[in-house]
Amino acid sequence: MTRPRTGYAIAKAKTTAKLKAELAAHHATEYNIHTAIVELIERSKLPGVIYWHCPNGARRTHAEAAALKAMGMLAGVADFCFSMPGGRFAFIEVKTKTGALSEEQEAFLAGMERNGNRTAVVRSIDEAAFILSSWGVIRGARVAA
Repeated sequence: MTRPRTGYAIAKAKTTAKLKAELAAHHATEYNIHTAIVELIERSKLPGVIYWHCPNGARRTHAEAAALKAMGMLAGVADFCFSMPGGRFAFIEVKTKTGALSEEQEAFLAGMERNGNRTAVVRSIDEAAFILSSWGVIRGARVAA
């Protein structure tokens, strides 16, 4: 028979989980942030919103890169693209806490803003939740602690 956990054991587990989460957030990879954003959107997406991820960042051979460029692939396209009711579009670029935008990413986001679209660079799931909620992509959502 398993002995029930005491208040101390529960508190220790919560503290340990919180510390692990904070450590993971501090060292989050772009992949971790991306997948957390997708989970958040899938849980809270408002009707009519369509989104997609643009997988430009993958490593490619020179031949693959040339073929994709010939087919119209554009360097710097944001990680997430959103189409919202009323003909509105928005774009999110995901970076880690220390990640920097490339010149192509800066140019893409600036071009989208000039065309009247919303853009953002997010470095955490909390930032993404705030932005997506304010844009009307998701209903107000709280990120699980």
